[in-house]
Amino acid sequence: VTVDGETYEASDVLQPVVPLDSLTTEFQPQTPFFDAGYVVYMNVTDPVGDNYYRAIKKINGEFKRELGDQFMFDDDFTEGNIQKVPLFSELYQVGDTVQIDLLSYSEKSYTYFSELRAIAGGGSSSAAPANPTSYWSNECLGHFSVFGYDTKVIVIEE
Repeated sequence: VTVDGETYEASDVLQPVVPLDSLTTEFQPQTPFFDAGYVVYMNVTDPVGDNYYRAIKKINGEFKRELGDQFMFDDDFTEGNIQKVPLFSELYQVGDTVQIDLLSYSEKSYTYFSELRAIAGGGSSSAAPANPTSYWSNECLGHFSVFGYDTKVIVIEE
């Protein structure tokens, strides 16, 4: 990108799409602390090699955009295995439609979005707010990324 004669450059590497094998549910009965409902699980066969993921939820036709709805994870502890990843941020009810987009990020993009989430959520140990690591040239702030994704939808049933 060139602005006022100054060139800014950034690049990323498109990672192979890691397909969602399926979405499944498990009923959680009511407890003194939580209402009853269904937990949705993403079932993924993690390929060998470093993999970085972000799950984006769409519930009953509405994308969930709050910070607590953002779910990022890597495969540090599950290298090359089948993963059953619970989405605990909310419980679902019979008739709810849950769509999950599983994004496959590069390590650079994963780091950027993880840092951004920590800063926005106050999870950073820094005394003063900071910017996430930028990979643009000329000290430009922001991020450029490319990613592939797979999508699955499940309708909650008894």
